Amino acid sequence: MNDLIDKNLHSKKVTKMRLIEHTSLPAGPIGEGGGVDGALRSAAFWPIMVIVKTETIFNHPNRYGIDIGHGTGAAMFGHFNFGLGINMVGVESNEYRCDHSWKFHGILSVHADNELRRICQMSILFQGNATDILPRELGEKPLLAFLVYWFRQGWSEEDICNMISFLNTFFNLEWLITDMSAKTLLKYGFSGTFLGCSRQFSGGMVQSTCSRTLFVHHLQPRMASLPDKEFVCSIEESSIVGTFQTTGPVKFSERQSKAMQKLREETKKTRKFRKDIAKAHSSACAKFEMRPLRKFLTAARISYLRRNPFVLNRSHTTLVEQNTQGSMRPMGAKHHQAFLKDDRRQAESSHKTLWGKCMSFLFSKLSVH
Repeated sequence: MNDLIDKNLHSKKVTKMRLIEHTSLPAGPIGEGGGVDGALRSAAFWPIMVIVKTETIFNHPNRYGIDIGHGTGAAMFGHFNFGLGINMVGVESNEYRCDHSWKFHGILSVHADNELRRICQMSILFQGNATDILPRELGEKPLLAFLVYWFRQGWSEEDICNMISFLNTFFNLEWLITDMSAKTLLKYGFSGTFLGCSRQFSGGMVQSTCSRTLFVHHLQPRMASLPDKEFVCSIEESSIVGTFQTTGPVKFSERQSKAMQKLREETKKTRKFRKDIAKAHSSACAKFEMRPLRKFLTAARISYLRRNPFVLNRSHTTLVEQNTQGSMRPMGAKHHQAFLKDDRRQAESSHKTLWGKCMSFLFSKLSVH
């Protein structure tokens, strides 16, 4: 990665993006279908950016991150694309919010700010269930995905387990930023190796009085412990990586948004028939189904990617050794148990402290009266 950008510059750029979004798309992203919206403020996300920037050990030039539930896309564009310089794959299940992100993507791509136009080539946005879309678009065992940003709020137990099973197949997953502690991840079957203690952060949400708590888990890339040999990306993952830094991501968003708009217009024409059709246990509202990215690539491009696959070996990953502070030490079974106890103890302490403050405040008010 390049050097970390200035904190004030990052904050100003993210604020500018959000202003463009609110001005150009004033209806907002919630729309039909409900869901969980909101993003951490820049100040709250900054320490996480510093950690990822300074401690990353997987150094392949074509690595990328994944935002599961990307919403409006603002976090990807501002924090990951601009702030960290990371190419990103986003997936959002809600059709309305995803369409909002596609339109926002297109608006930024034609802005007068050269930097905004540049970062628009760094993210590809998909719509659908992440447990279906990601394996289809990235292949069964992604090689170059090294960061995942994921909040499981609103997910079913089955989908959480399926997603974690998929994450277990990643060869170089190094950062998992999520609302689940290490103990919770292990409960759902996560098999990654933690490097030191995971870090917990809480921060306010943009234009909201609510806050969000997340854990930053630093993991040992699995490929570092495998035999030293060359690994070749699947054609699915090569298609993704080969599309970054081109006009492909924006064109993809434009085509998806147009296809969704066309489907909505066709659906409106059948509105008067929906009641009768519903009685027949059939829906008059057609379901939007996104075609795979490979369907939008030319035969020549796919042929080129097959002839020139992305290859990597263990030299791209540093095997972390124990240091004096112990903050980057691979954890065995005993270390895992100790970590889980510390994780639970910190959570309980935080809860008791907060509860104690609330009770002290309440009873102090009562004693006054």
